[in-house]
Amino acid sequence: MKNYSLCLIIAALFLYFNQSIAQSYYNTNNTVVTSYELEAKSYERDSTANALVIFEDGNSYIDRDSGNLITEIQKKIKIFNSEGFKHANVVIPIYRNGKVNEKVYDIKGLTSNIQGTIKLTNDDIFLDNSTENYKLVKFTFPNIQEGSVISYSYTIESPFLTKYHGWKFQSSIPKLKSVYHSSIPANYEYSLQLVGTLKLHDQQSVIVENCYGNAFANASCSNTTFIMKDIPAFIEENFMTDSSNYLSQLDYELNTIKHFDGRVDELTKSWKSADEEIRTEVFNKQFYKTGPIKSELSKIALKSTPLESAKSIYEHIQNNYSWNSKYSIYRDNDIKTLLKEKKGNATVINLLLANMLFESGINAKPVLASTRPNGIPTKLYPVITDFNYLIVSALINGETYLLDATDKHLFFGELPFKCLNYSGRQFPEKGASQWIDIEPRGSTYIQQVAEISINDAENILDATLKSTTNGYASLGKRKRYFSNPVKYAENINFNNPNLEFVEHNLVSGALNKSKFEEEFRFKIDFDKINGRLYINPFITKMFESNPFKLQERTYPIEFGYKDSYIYKARLLIDESYNISEIPQDYTYSLPNKTGTIILKFIQKENEIQVFLKFNFGLANYNADYYEYLKIFVSKIIDIQKNSIIILEKKIN
Repeated sequence: MKNYSLCLIIAALFLYFNQSIAQSYYNTNNTVVTSYELEAKSYERDSTANALVIFEDGNSYIDRDSGNLITEIQKKIKIFNSEGFKHANVVIPIYRNGKVNEKVYDIKGLTSNIQGTIKLTNDDIFLDNSTENYKLVKFTFPNIQEGSVISYSYTIESPFLTKYHGWKFQSSIPKLKSVYHSSIPANYEYSLQLVGTLKLHDQQSVIVENCYGNAFANASCSNTTFIMKDIPAFIEENFMTDSSNYLSQLDYELNTIKHFDGRVDELTKSWKSADEEIRTEVFNKQFYKTGPIKSELSKIALKSTPLESAKSIYEHIQNNYSWNSKYSIYRDNDIKTLLKEKKGNATVINLLLANMLFESGINAKPVLASTRPNGIPTKLYPVITDFNYLIVSALINGETYLLDATDKHLFFGELPFKCLNYSGRQFPEKGASQWIDIEPRGSTYIQQVAEISINDAENILDATLKSTTNGYASLGKRKRYFSNPVKYAENINFNNPNLEFVEHNLVSGALNKSKFEEEFRFKIDFDKINGRLYINPFITKMFESNPFKLQERTYPIEFGYKDSYIYKARLLIDESYNISEIPQDYTYSLPNKTGTIILKFIQKENEIQVFLKFNFGLANYNADYYEYLKIFVSKIIDIQKNSIIILEKKIN
């Protein structure tokens, strides 16, 4: 009896101890909120985190009765401060295709504070139909405070089995634990890909017999659990394509369906079958069909050379057709309607361009592309939905020009920056499509030439600056200037608070020409101490601050194009000053000569000449270059900030 009582006491103490421990730490097993979670002020592994996912669980399976894909999701998030309040606004994208769409139901939510809890109500949930292919179910948690813990769950039902529900382990805030369960019947064969650099903590699979079927046949299921723990936040930084390319996540693609009656559907397309679908669904069988555009082509005075003729066609479309800001890769692509209404989506405008070039005897082909925010298209197998844009490739005199006629500011051969996303799929008149590289044509550079003189009467520097930009460096300038020249001049910013703007003049430039030349006049303050002048000859600063701030970056630095910068200056010195000190010359290079800095100072009798050149020799750098690039930019900032010339007043 004593032994029995002792066992009861030990069991009670064990239960009490476990409960105490559970209340003292984060509960990563379910959505139950502990007192520790309510009282926590920060996350030890990342003190900068504004919020933390404590628990996250997804469970996907194909329903035996409906045949639809069911995904049940639970999540618990700690809000540390007001910057984390945005994570209490939840958006669930629901895919729709025509009249068929996904459904979301059983939405439940709870806001927990030290003072008590409050439930999510139907009044907090609403539907947004503003996007083309998705409905957005949105809800905002009530009574959010610093220190709140929110927990919620919902279910998604999808008839679209070609894309099994993926799972994003990583997000913009850290996660303690993320678990995903998938149950896939043997009838369905999916390709599975783990994207990103993080590794799974655990993965376990079991076979469950007779989990799927009907009254006449059954199939087993492969049930797999994927677990990732202590997941760092994915911090987005400048110079990257879409984060979905690099977030740690699971992606599924349906390959085969084996029906119980013996039929087999092979859904993994070859490019041969995908080509036919694209020609029908995207091109709407309107490419290499030039009948409707012959009368339009007759309005253009074609030139003596193919290149000049192509430019005439391109500019005719730019000047006479308007883009409605839609991509519409799979719908509304009717050239006859465009010819009548003079306005349309990007796909139909560029199909018109391709047809008119082709009819004039130029080797033009449509190219399916994916914009930078849409992600990089996979090359493992055809995924038509990876593409969301259409451009044109024209081969003229052995040179390839990639074209987009939707923007009146683009010169012939220039693509919108959004299209600089590695590669696209090109479609000839006959035969198989093929991958091509999407690379910018021509050079991008900034060249500035300054002349600086000392104005003793006003105790300032008078400066003129001639600036020439080309390529993508001039595209934004052209858009702003030709939209509103007065506003353009008012908003000039060279990252130098000591500049007083005096005058601006356009030297040369046109709406859709690459080269843009302008001239500025400034007055500049400088330091004068004990008869010495401290003059910084860099009146403009390329970088206000270093855009590379992360301790570590695990994804590429994707500028999109190569570029270079040249700055020349002449500091004119009258005979009343001696040159006391000038900075030293300097050179620096990135590994493998993928970027260089050259700084030179040349002293002459009545002037000092300054020369700075740096370049980024690659359009895209892999993550191994990150620390080098951070140092590289820091050195440029230091040069432009701290290169001081000291002049001393002569004593008579």
